[in-house]
Amino acid sequence: MLILGVDPGLKATGICVVEGTEVTDRALITTSPEDGDEGQRVQDIAGKAYLFIEGLGEGVSADNTILAIEAQHFEDVRGDHEEARRERAAKAASTIQVAHVAGALMEVAARFGLQVVVVQPKFAKRALTGNGNASKAQVRGMAARMAGVEADEISEHEADAVAVACGGQDVLKQRKLEKLKEAAET
Repeated sequence: MLILGVDPGLKATGICVVEGTEVTDRALITTSPEDGDEGQRVQDIAGKAYLFIEGLGEGVSADNTILAIEAQHFEDVRGDHEEARRERAAKAASTIQVAHVAGALMEVAARFGLQVVVVQPKFAKRALTGNGNASKAQVRGMAARMAGVEADEISEHEADAVAVACGGQDVLKQRKLEKLKEAAET
């Protein structure tokens, strides 16, 4: 089973392939305001993700591949003072931008006939490190180990994609267990 893990972002999107306990491929897709407006940047990310998946070749199919993507959250900022309102607006705008990228990547998965699993960040961290509150350094260290590289050779976004892929594996395991339990009860 191939798990494509994705950490979506407008500035940087991490994508990886996990087979069992090994990262077999990974990429960092970046854009900047110089690349065009938000819509063009989202299209660029989707196009590069499509080429990444297509480049994996015949091994990618609806029967043996899923795309696991990190769930998006808006963390509210407390307070009614002007600075809090500005920060709240910036966080909301960023969350919406990332959701646009996630939606475009889900559409890419649909073009390949892939099932999509949305993984909560804490679930992803726990699946990779055993700790849902793992630090960025802990996530990066474990992801690097799975990729067979040093921690400074894997970006934060690629590392998060590895964690999301591990979370996707766990979601599939849970679903299989639930089906077995249902079958046993009937």
